[in-house]
Parts: sequence; structure tokens; C-alpha cells
Amino acid sequence: MELLSTPTHIYLRRAHHCISFSRSDSSLVYGPPPLDVLKKATLVDNYVFFLGVIRIFGYNFPLVCKPAVPAISFIEAHSSTAQRISPHPPLEDGTPCYPLRVDNIIVLHANAIDKYVHFLLCNAVADVCRQCYIDTSRHFSPDDSYCWNRHLYPSQITSTEQLPRLRLETIVGECMAYIFSGFYEQWMIGPSSYISLRMERCIDNAGHRYFNRGISSAGYTANTARLRLYYNATLVYTLFRGSLPLIFSQPPTYKFTPAIRFPDGAHEEQGLAQFSSLLQRHISLLLGNLVTADAEILIVNLLKNEVDLLDDSIAASEKKSLETADERALTAFFTESMRKTADSRRKNSLNVKLMNYNIRRHSNTEYHQLADDIATSTVLVPSGDVGVALPDFVQKCYPRINCLDCVDRTTLFQTILLQKVFKYYARTKALDLTGYEHAIQSMSFACGEVCSYSYMNAPPQRRLANLQKTGVCVHQIDAIYDVCNALFRYISNRYTQQINTYNSSIFNNQSTTYQMDALACLNLPVILVIATWTAIICDVLCGYLEASLPQVLRLCSTGAIVVLVVLIVILSSGSNKRGSSH
Repeated sequence: MELLSTPTHIYLRRAHHCISFSRSDSSLVYGPPPLDVLKKATLVDNYVFFLGVIRIFGYNFPLVCKPAVPAISFIEAHSSTAQRISPHPPLEDGTPCYPLRVDNIIVLHANAIDKYVHFLLCNAVADVCRQCYIDTSRHFSPDDSYCWNRHLYPSQITSTEQLPRLRLETIVGECMAYIFSGFYEQWMIGPSSYISLRMERCIDNAGHRYFNRGISSAGYTANTARLRLYYNATLVYTLFRGSLPLIFSQPPTYKFTPAIRFPDGAHEEQGLAQFSSLLQRHISLLLGNLVTADAEILIVNLLKNEVDLLDDSIAASEKKSLETADERALTAFFTESMRKTADSRRKNSLNVKLMNYNIRRHSNTEYHQLADDIATSTVLVPSGDVGVALPDFVQKCYPRINCLDCVDRTTLFQTILLQKVFKYYARTKALDLTGYEHAIQSMSFACGEVCSYSYMNAPPQRRLANLQKTGVCVHQIDAIYDVCNALFRYISNRYTQQINTYNSSIFNNQSTTYQMDALACLNLPVILVIATWTAIICDVLCGYLEASLPQVLRLCSTGAIVVLVVLIVILSSGSNKRGSSH
């Protein structure tokens, strides 16, 4: 596409399609290209790709990327004469279709946007989108619930031609390259074969921290993704991950982690019927065309449960924590709902199994054994000598990994499971296993990180506006709170939570205990409020003492620093007491 600019608008044009972006109010309009206006517009770049739109803080932020040329995938050649193969079929003219590596992502913004917000968003986008590729051979299907880009909001784009929404989505989709957090793919390419791991995130009910949790009325769950493991062009294994398929809410409060609430009457007859219906709808959406007479779903719930509370090795502070209480309540509620609806599922031929497992509580050997058991129970592995009468490798059961925030545990377990599955597949097909474990680990970590952080970094917008409070100051406090939370979540989830370090330690058979850094426990908005009030009190006291301005500033800064140091020391000591090694 071409990127053109005028003093009032930015235009993205491709042939007879054009999307205009207003610099004043960030509105997006699709329509025929305004040829008279574009003649006077400045050509910024003639080779860009439109990635989609992020809507945050009430504004639209279109994403445009510049691909690197030449485009090369992640290559692992075993010899200097290795032939580079393409993961995708060639184009109509025979040209090999290599995905294009993203070189630079441009975040378009309105003139009224605060520079700090734009800076924060640019950094977050650049961080999440590193090592991403654009596949120019893909086409968007509006009928597919798994969209390549969950951040595209077609409802935010108005059409000057009054086109039906489905047609509008198709036209916009034809102009898009589908990467970012909705679609992510990694390859390990060798001399004659390649392994690829493809993650596709569901566009419906994509999930927003503290708001869209659990399952929607249409059967979609928050933060749902589908992962597929390929060997060359052959699909080896499919698994799903996402929030619990359970109705629950987390209404915003002044607490950084609001309490989770369940609907009234959920375990009564009407509530159980609704749960069973939504679960069946959700399973049908997951399986899609994979539905067969004997199709099964194995729900692996990685949240903490009642059994964990009986373990003496778990610190008392962790047992009483809000996170543990929420996860324990969710596990108990979901398990009870599954138990009470077992008969109705059998009548509807909905074969769903449930397994509760806390991956942090068990040893390296135990959860590797669990992954091995799941791998053997979900695929049909033929018997006989390896390499003789090579049969098909058939998946008969599809794991669905439950999570709450889908960060460390989900990615860790999916990695172990994929390694076990490919081990059986390679043995069945008499393939060389050299280096496959490390390749799958690296690819799975990358896919899981992109899927998770795009959800975790999203700030809880307008939390205070949803509270039962009135007043002129609420809106201003709300805006400040949003910015503070955006910064806090970005820093804590990207830099202080050593998730990949923890995951890597598991594969090295180390006993590293996962815990947040002390600074990640600090509620930044609360600290800023305390520091502000400290400065005001110091200012008032200095006014009574008739002190000079330098003394006022010195007292204000000293008071703020003292408060911050005290908070850090207190929370650090508490975090150190909670930290332990298995």
C-alpha cells in the first residue's frame, strides 16, 4: 500500500481502496480514493502494510509496518549447500513465497494525543512485534473465528459507500497483513525439512484484563488461542489455550486486583443448563471442522486448587493471597459445574474430560510424565517396528489448557506437551530428532509470549468511571489512573517478571521458584498519590514556617523519597519472606 500525508489526514491507498485517518479526531473512513486530494498529498512511502488498529484511551492508533528486504525466515542450515525451502507454496508465477520480516512499525496518531502515551504505545508495539513476519500469501476469511489480527476493529471504520459490514471486513482484510498478536508463526528450517509452530488468536471476546473474563454468551472465552505444530506441510498436533469457559466477572474497584465474582444461582438447575449449553457451544467453536463422532476435548486446568492448600511446603502468606483465593475459587466452581453437568454432556455426546494440575507444585519429572501421558492419550501411535509400514499419525483428542492470565504456566506446559508429541511423531515417521527439542522450546516460548503480553500489557481503561462515585474530579483521576496503570503493567509484565527465565530453568532441571520482583508488587498509582499528599503536607508546613522556595522543594522531595523507600523496604521484606525454593 501507499502511505500519503496531508495536513489534515493520512491516507493508505491500494488500487481502488483507500482508508483515511483524521489527524484531529483519529476517525477512520473507508471509501474510494479522493484523487483530487491525493494529487496534492505527500508520498511518505510506497511499500507499506496496514496491520490493523489499536483503540485505546478513546483514540484509534492505526499500525503500519515497513517490511525488510530481502525477506528471510529463521534459517537453521546444517550445511553450506543446504537448499532453503519455503514454508508456503509458491506464488502463481512460481516465485518462492517467503514471509516478509517486519523492519519497522509506524504507529499513527491524532494531533491531540499526549506524547507520553504515544511513546508508551510505540515501545509496547515494538517490543511485542519483534521477530514478526508478514505472510503476503494469506487471505482473510470473515467466516473464520480465528482472525490473524485481533486488534482490527472493523466497527470503528465507517464506510462512505454504506457497504455491509461483512463486505467491509473483506475489503479491509484484503489490504491487511496479518501479524501482531493475532497471528504469530515460527520456523526451524533445515536442508530438507522444516518445523513450524503457528499461533492464531481468536478475534471474538479477545479479553481485557479486569473486564472480559471467562466465557461470553456466544461461547467465546477471553484470551483464546489455537496452536498448531507442523512438520513441512503436515499438521502434526493442535491444542488450545485460554481463560476458563466459565461465567465470572471482576468488577473494577480501587484495589489493583479486584475480587472475582460468580453469578447468583449458577449451580441451580437453570444456571447449570446455561453452563452446559455454553460449554457445548465453546467446544464446537474450538473444534470447528475437526468435529467427528469420537472427537474429544481434554481440559487441563492449571489453576491452583484445594489440594495445594494441604501442601505444607506452600507458605502461609501464599495460601492467604488474593491470587490463590481467586484461583482456588475458580477451580472449585468450575470442577463442581463440570461434575453436575456430566449427565447432560453424555446425552449430547459431548466428550469432555477435566484434569486439575498445578504445574508449580510438582517436580520436573512429574509434569514431564504428565505431558507424556497426555501426548500418548491424545494421539493414535501405531505399534510395530519403527520405519516399517509407516502409518498415519492421528490426533484423537484435543487438549484445552485453562488459565487465568495465560502467561507462564500455560506456555510452559504447552511447550513440554509439544515436545512429547513431536517425539512420538518423529519416531513413527523415522525422522531425525537432532535439535528438535530446543527448536520447539524456542518457538513455543516466542508464541506464548506474544499471545500473553498483548493481553497483559493492556491497561484497565476507565476503572474509576465504573465505580459508584460522582464528582468533577473523578474523570481527571480516572485518566491519570489509566496512564499510571498502563506504565505499571508494561514495566511489571515486561521487565520485572522473569517469566522466560523461570520457564527456561524448568528445562534445565533447576529449582528456581517463580516470584515477582518486589517492585512489581508496588501499586504505582497508590505510590504517586501518597507522594503527592506528602508533597502537599510539606508545602503547607513550609508555608506556616515561611520557608523559602528551595527549602520547600527540598522538603517535598525528601518526604516523597522517604515514603517510597519505606514502601519498597516493607514490600521487599515481605516478598523475601514469601520466596522459597522447592
